[in-house]
Amino acid sequence: MYTMFDFLTHTKGMTYLVAFGFLLLFIPFWRFLTEREGPGS
Repeated sequence: MYTMFDFLTHTKGMTYLVAFGFLLLFIPFWRFLTEREGPGS
């Protein structure tokens, strides 16, 4: 990375990847949480 623009582009790209990963992991986590509820809950 030679310029500030290169650094910002790299940082923003990593941020988008992390956010996308959290969104993908949220779906199984939500299913895990709601799966434990029984019919009486």
